[in-house]
Amino acid sequence: MPARAARCAVRVQTVLGVRHRVVEPGREAARNRKPQAPPSRRPVWDGAREARLSARRCRPPPAGPARWTLRLVADQAVAVERGETRSPETVRQACTPRRGHRLGARWGMPPEPRGACGAPREDRLEVSPPPADPQGPLVGMAAQPVQVMQEVRQPLPAVEGPPERYDAEDARHGTAHLFMGTEPLQGVRLGSVREHTTAVDWATEVRQRLDLQSLEVDYIRLVCDNLSTHGRGSLSQACPPEQARGLASRLEIPDTP
Repeated sequence: MPARAARCAVRVQTVLGVRHRVVEPGREAARNRKPQAPPSRRPVWDGAREARLSARRCRPPPAGPARWTLRLVADQAVAVERGETRSPETVRQACTPRRGHRLGARWGMPPEPRGACGAPREDRLEVSPPPADPQGPLVGMAAQPVQVMQEVRQPLPAVEGPPERYDAEDARHGTAHLFMGTEPLQGVRLGSVREHTTAVDWATEVRQRLDLQSLEVDYIRLVCDNLSTHGRGSLSQACPPEQARGLASRLEIPDTP
């Protein structure tokens, strides 16, 4: 057993565990990971409730308090939803951005009540997801910056006995931006890589998606981040006026938080 573990560059306990899975459940269980069981309890807040919570925070606080607090938001949410009592910690987790970093005392909401922020979104809180429309597909598009890395030493391929070996040292070669467009209702995904995420880059990505579906659909419903570069004005910067008007007429951009 130690010799077999040395040839595979793993611990003896790993070899014993694999052998146990082969004998007990079978080879498929040893080859694939064990599927994770569904959670025993459903999430307290879903997307629709979080949206209603954000819209309520954008309104002025009720008579008495000078500003919104976590406990006040929790009490108002229970009164409106007519559900179980929620602790302020549950409300804080629902208001904290899920980005892997903490914002301390900051919430994922505007610091002051703003009607212009919540009014465009209140009509969409009670609307169910639209059905799949072949002539107007729902497309989501986002961009993410990534680092371009290069290996300093070439990895050694796997041979009989030792597995593939590579060195952890690498060299940084600038950054790039990944554009990803998905059609969740159709199961289609299309991605590209660009150097920047300017208004012209965004408009070029939108134009390419409209050109690919020019003969199949009448328009597309584009869901993207609420940024200054994500609008019909970016099409005018990247295309001639006649082409920009034609692309904008086939583009529907709903308001997003």
